[in-house]
Amino acid sequence: MDMREFLMDQNTREEYEDAVKAVIKDQEIAGLDIVSDGEMFEDDLVGAIGWPEYVTSRIGGMQGRGDPPMAALLNDPAPIIEDMVQHWPGRVITERVTRGPLRFAHLYQRAKSIASRPIKASYVDPQFVLAASVNDQYYGSKPGQPSPELIMDLVSIYNAELRELAAAGCPIYQSDLPPFAELGIYSAPQPAWDLASKAFNAMVEGTGNMQIWMHYCWGRPAGQKADDWYGPVGPDFRPMFPRVFDANFHVLNIECGDCLGPEMELLDQVPADRAVAIGIINHRVLQVESAQQVADKIRRALEHISPERLYVTTFCGLGTTLPRTIAFYKLKALVDGANIVRAELTGRTVEGVGERGELVAAGA
Repeated sequence: MDMREFLMDQNTREEYEDAVKAVIKDQEIAGLDIVSDGEMFEDDLVGAIGWPEYVTSRIGGMQGRGDPPMAALLNDPAPIIEDMVQHWPGRVITERVTRGPLRFAHLYQRAKSIASRPIKASYVDPQFVLAASVNDQYYGSKPGQPSPELIMDLVSIYNAELRELAAAGCPIYQSDLPPFAELGIYSAPQPAWDLASKAFNAMVEGTGNMQIWMHYCWGRPAGQKADDWYGPVGPDFRPMFPRVFDANFHVLNIECGDCLGPEMELLDQVPADRAVAIGIINHRVLQVESAQQVADKIRRALEHISPERLYVTTFCGLGTTLPRTIAFYKLKALVDGANIVRAELTGRTVEGVGERGELVAAGA
């Protein structure tokens, strides 16, 4: 359903706006420099499936549902993950996909009316979960191997949305899980890399000064670890370097704070014209990190990248896996730790350091 129509109901509208206000104000009170709307427009479906479903349920050319398309892609998954994907009926593509009421710009404008900080908008990348979570009876895709024609048609839909988003003044767009990490792990042939880069670049073409983030994590549903998804391969972003930088983006957002991603030395390979956002707050544990623990991880990162090119953030899905109070204080620890390091960089006391500076604290 079109979100504009969905929010015509008074009670629904109040519930949605209250939810967006709550997540944005929690982030602002915690002191984040960049906030998000918490993707509260998504339905609360099992295992965060509402994330791609927001898009697939609003694109033309899809009718009904078929067998779970992701089930064949996992290697000995954990039971909780297996249960999720075995019962996730994918939407069926019966004709050429067309643009529907995604309303990226409208949702940004609603959040902007609430926030006093810059907002980062985030949506699932069309090449990964979106293209792999549907049953394609039109383009001829196979599970995990979407048709290039389907990818480019989806990219065209996204490009129209992102141009409107940029025109609405959105400062940051984050594309969640483009396929580069998987291409690296599974040693995909060069044509697959070429298509991935071509599609990503076509998606963001014409978006002007809007900053583009590319986001990677290793599994949000139920807070599972990466090897529950990828078996013995384990979590590692290194195989996608350096070819990932053929794509036109500004900030690479990766989890690397708790041995669930690459070592900090990976940051040495980031080109001088790109920045990095490192996820260092763990959503898989209830314990709240201390500010000093956060500061220590930031110091490690600064051994490999300059502060003006560094953003600090959380693991993906903080608000979907943790109680709200714990999530808030984890965000507060992120900001307090960043301020400790800012004070060290500037020679001022923590009390004299503002919330913004060379290090930028951002929501996931």
